[in-house]
Amino acid sequence: MSAGVGAGRSVGLSGRASEVAIRLCREEDLSRLEWSGAFEHHREIIHEVFRLQSQGQTVMLVAAMDEFPVGQAWLDLRPRPGAHGPKVWAVRVIASLQGRGIGGRVMARIEEVARQLGYRRLELGVEKHNEAARRFYERLGWFVTGERRDSYGYTTPGGERVVLPLDEWVLVKNLDQNGAARPTRA
Repeated sequence: MSAGVGAGRSVGLSGRASEVAIRLCREEDLSRLEWSGAFEHHREIIHEVFRLQSQGQTVMLVAAMDEFPVGQAWLDLRPRPGAHGPKVWAVRVIASLQGRGIGGRVMARIEEVARQLGYRRLELGVEKHNEAARRFYERLGWFVTGERRDSYGYTTPGGERVVLPLDEWVLVKNLDQNGAARPTRA
């Protein structure tokens, strides 16, 4: 699966030409995905998803600038009851680089990987309070099919168990052979 997943292209950032490569996450990226402590509390999740990637159950893409992951998107390929397709999650770009097309490129690449793996529909959840993220996905051809209340948990590096509630919009994207979206009723 790793063949063909990480093609890099140049984009201009902050008035200079910088290379941002969209590629599979590597082991040396794991600590860097904590983004200088901003996601340190997700260390357990990051390492578990990387372990699942080695088993072919997830795909972790990073947008790397000078080999540092400045963006990411993960694709969970494990079957889930009632799901519309594989779940895209952990989509983020470092705040100072948002609005420069990196997030759109990472999403386009995760959709391409899903098509290469034979999937024709993807799902993601957007927390209801995050209207900017919802608008971002809708601009990319995703559409709301419902809502979901859920929770997720992790153990912090200090050993504390944390469980957080999620109140999300469920969005899906249908992928045709050319990668175009085709809205359908859920």
